[in-house]
Amino acid sequence: MTEAPPPIPTRVFALRGVDSRGRTVEQRIAAVDSEGAVRQAAKRGLENIEVLADDFTAILPDATPIGVRPADPDQVHRVSKRTPAANEILRLLQTYHSFGWLPATGVVILIARRFLARPPGVYDAVLLGLLFVPLALWALNRNRPSDLFRRMQLASVEADFQSVLDLADEFERVRKGKLSEEYVIIVCTDWRSKTLARLGRLEEALELVDRLKSDPRINPAVYWHQRAQTYSSARQYDRALECYQEFTRLEPNNAMGWFGLIDTMALWLNRPAEARAAFKHLQELPVSGALVAGVQYSEAMILLAESKFAEARSLFETCLPHFVRTARSTPIARGLVALIRAQLAIACAKTADMEAARRYLRDAEPFLKLHRVDALLARARTAVGASE
Repeated sequence: MTEAPPPIPTRVFALRGVDSRGRTVEQRIAAVDSEGAVRQAAKRGLENIEVLADDFTAILPDATPIGVRPADPDQVHRVSKRTPAANEILRLLQTYHSFGWLPATGVVILIARRFLARPPGVYDAVLLGLLFVPLALWALNRNRPSDLFRRMQLASVEADFQSVLDLADEFERVRKGKLSEEYVIIVCTDWRSKTLARLGRLEEALELVDRLKSDPRINPAVYWHQRAQTYSSARQYDRALECYQEFTRLEPNNAMGWFGLIDTMALWLNRPAEARAAFKHLQELPVSGALVAGVQYSEAMILLAESKFAEARSLFETCLPHFVRTARSTPIARGLVALIRAQLAIACAKTADMEAARRYLRDAEPFLKLHRVDALLARARTAVGASE
């Protein structure tokens, strides 16, 4: 009897720790759970490890330093107005902003050498070269897994679905032979299936996901999770719920399945009693770090569905800052931020804080309109008393 293959990492964790040189560093590590990510980080020599963020929707096959972050996570509502070229120019400017001290140092020394009447030489050439270091860093990062992954997320946030498919093809082409085939299969299937579902090509999306089921290298839970996300992308929440239920049956100790189950029942199907029962299972799991915010968000959705608006608002506002911070390095989290703000608009309106309700609705509305989250947007507008 052959030994079952080890579970394939299905989540990416951002961690902070102290390396052997005493420097505080941040890394992304793909793992099945946060404990596994911490163990991997410890093997790499990190100490005082802290889990910063958990991306439930994607897999990044390598651990890479967290790169340049947008200065404003709320740019999500303006990103859709930029062309891909404009986004790349913005990234280049952000790289110069992060590493600008290098060319600035070179310029200062060059000016000092001219002031001291030093003759031009090799030193001047080296100092001039510092001006182009950020440009070189930007170019080197263009096709790394982390960069391709970030670009797929940005394209998805912008509802530029053809670009998502093109980038998935590029990821498969560039990483083939450099990463394990299982990783490449899971990453590309994840993005392609959700994108095709959003484009109304559900049968094609499900055919892609079904290939995972027949692949002995793929953890069956991964198949059910991706099938659930595909149905969710197609707004078929009843079928998504069935898939999440199968996921939790296979891996009852994996919080990811319970998060998806509760989200589907509380937010999209308005079945708070069943969501509350699922939440009891989630509470029995050991959670720490970034998962705490996920638990808070899950309970907030249930409280909103139970019409406990004041309690829901309190929990939403407790977990929102965490997801706003996550969105700085993980663009796809901006969608979750918009969903939280839309639900906060409802909770605030129901507790007669109309000023806050209108503010949250104003912040959430562009994303919800762009992605046609019509039912939630209509609920928020009705609660606030806003018109289109």
